[in-house]
Amino acid sequence: MARPGAAGLLAVDPADCVVVEDAPHGVNARKAAGCTVVGVATTHAPDDLGGADVCFTSLAEAAPYLLAVIDGR
Repeated sequence: MARPGAAGLLAVDPADCVVVEDAPHGVNARKAAGCTVVGVATTHAPDDLGGADVCFTSLAEAAPYLLAVIDGR
């Protein structure tokens, strides 16, 4: 299986990756690659990031969620 982008460079399965995105094209590309996507609506409206698994209005708002994912909660 070809592994796109950073996941491929790191030899990590994209399904094990959590990606933070603020653009619709980025959200769509990362979802197509098989990653979990956290949308951060700083440059686009939350509705524009609808393909994200979860969406926040700022990195500060996303931080507790991301820390919980890292900790495996």
